[in-house]
Amino acid sequence: MSETNPFWRVGSAFRMDCRRPQLAQNQRMLLDRPTIRRFSLASETLFESPVIVTASPDWNAIAIYSLCWWDELLPRLWKLPKDSQNVRRFMSIFLGNALRFETDAPLDIPVNLASYAGFPDQGVFLAFDENYAEIWAESRLSFSGLDSRMD
Repeated sequence: MSETNPFWRVGSAFRMDCRRPQLAQNQRMLLDRPTIRRFSLASETLFESPVIVTASPDWNAIAIYSLCWWDELLPRLWKLPKDSQNVRRFMSIFLGNALRFETDAPLDIPVNLASYAGFPDQGVFLAFDENYAEIWAESRLSFSGLDSRMD
């Protein structure tokens, strides 16, 4: 697969329930951390420490970073040229939606981030490695053919 396809380096993919409490559109989305930790060794390692959850600037998905990886990434981001409209848009999406979750905190995703990623009720957790994962609305994966390989 090519780099233009977001699944070119996926280590594993898992279906997950992303329903909002009482299915209300104005409710935050609660993700079950213990369930996600059981998906794979990479997801277990990722959630052993605090994580940063944010909007993916590349596609409408939720990105999850280990805190150590995030701390390495931030200094590089601050060096980007702030006079570029593309950089400002990227920073607004990526940093403007960033939330830190401690190891024992529930993953309580705000409405704006859940809406950005297009979550109705089913999602797919994509574990890339122990420092990075994404959560996609299952309906957005149909273009890749991944949905048929998950059955």
